[in-house]
Amino acid sequence: LQKALRVQLRAHLEMASEVCQLPLQVLVCLVLLSHLFACLKATTYPGFERTFACGVARYSECFTWAYTLLAFGSTAEQASNGSLWLEMLVLTVRSALVALAAFQAVFVAVIFQQHNKGLQVHSDSAARYLKSRGVGLKTQLSVLRHLEATVQARRLQDHFQDVVESYLPQELRKSVREQMWVPRLKSLGLIHQVSAWTPMLVKQLAQLVQEELYASHAVIFKHGDLANAAYQIVEGEVVVMTMAFDDQEKPAPFTPDMWIGEKALIGQGLRRSTMALTTKNCTLMSVPAASFSSLLEAEHLSERFKDFCAESLWRGFCGRCGLLGDHFGNECPLIRSQVRHSGWSIRAMLGLRKELPRSLSSVGPQTSDERSARDLRLFLKKKDLEWLPARP
Repeated sequence: LQKALRVQLRAHLEMASEVCQLPLQVLVCLVLLSHLFACLKATTYPGFERTFACGVARYSECFTWAYTLLAFGSTAEQASNGSLWLEMLVLTVRSALVALAAFQAVFVAVIFQQHNKGLQVHSDSAARYLKSRGVGLKTQLSVLRHLEATVQARRLQDHFQDVVESYLPQELRKSVREQMWVPRLKSLGLIHQVSAWTPMLVKQLAQLVQEELYASHAVIFKHGDLANAAYQIVEGEVVVMTMAFDDQEKPAPFTPDMWIGEKALIGQGLRRSTMALTTKNCTLMSVPAASFSSLLEAEHLSERFKDFCAESLWRGFCGRCGLLGDHFGNECPLIRSQVRHSGWSIRAMLGLRKELPRSLSSVGPQTSDERSARDLRLFLKKKDLEWLPARP
């Protein structure tokens, strides 16, 4: 927990530094220019006593004059003939800085207007097309809201994909995708176990995942849909509701680094038993279930994977913390402790090891008696039961 708090504090500090970056740059520029002009103004004064206290007082007076002139454009001090040229120089520099800032503001405004104009064109075209095809008004509004909410993230994503596909060689593209997605894939216990069998499979899977964008209050999947993908939340927040959901009950949200729909990776043909709804604009990593299954078959691991699932899944499979064989999602410690996080590692917050426990990361004992004994011990521990003492 302490490690998680340190990570949280570091994330908040990074966000604060991004917010304060521009004001700090302006302040540093003013201070440096004020120091320069203060030193120049000090040379215009007649001789003065060469003591430390007198020097500090004179520098403070000159620095205040220069900073006030740069920041506000005037000072209460009447300019003398000797410093008139210096004051004109300071005002010229100030005018140049103001003009540069105005130019940058106009440039940003023009770019913003062009982006909005492009979005409006796309929105109008989409609305006309949907209307011509008989799509209902409610669906049209959902499409337009999604376009408006995800346009910036989509533009950034498309630009990055264009750069990667156009300028990077194939091996470098693979390396980028591996570094982006392999750590996220291995955060799920099921995929982590497969990577222990063959690390190459996870690297291949990283080339097939997709990054998907969802607007706020968008449905990712609903009850009865074909479970064709598992999702990890990269940014945003998602709530998952069952058919028996009570409107007065507030479900614990799924936050960044958590998984939803992870049971799609167990086998093909399954149907969703829940509905996933975004509460904020979300970025999700989508893992196609068919691609995962095909990679298992290509590596001749399908039967081993089925045996492992039959042996381990009954103990639990949690998308919140990613653990396999310990508990299910509705029993996750994150719910019981009402832990909320925003971007740091789930495993760090729980104090869990990066590697799965040895009893969960291996296929298990070789004999059926040993497997039965281990399963019985786990069952008794989970139900707070103990072995009956042997009769003498």
